[in-house]
Amino acid sequence: MSSDRRTKEVYRQDPSATYITATYAMVPTDVNVVVTAGGAITLTLPPISECSGKIFTIRRPGDSTHAVTLTDKGDSIDWDNKTLDATEDAIAVYAGAQKWFIIDNEIV
Repeated sequence: MSSDRRTKEVYRQDPSATYITATYAMVPTDVNVVVTAGGAITLTLPPISECSGKIFTIRRPGDSTHAVTLTDKGDSIDWDNKTLDATEDAIAVYAGAQKWFIIDNEIV
């Protein structure tokens, strides 16, 4: 009788999140984004026409020390770029038919 011992690896990363380390253009499946970049980056929301009805969350964890600028693709009505630059900064946005809406600026 053999004893099969396999190393079980434990990961700290959330498997449902997309981890970003550099400037990035999001796709419609990137609904839970964690930015771990070592420098200031720009994060571009996906095309509004492909995301209607979806909620996206973007979080900058406490160990991240650089600003994240959130932009759109120029296809949203009245969008103003947002900057995440405080410890544990986060934002949730909702994709309407033609416009991104900020749901919450203080999610964690």
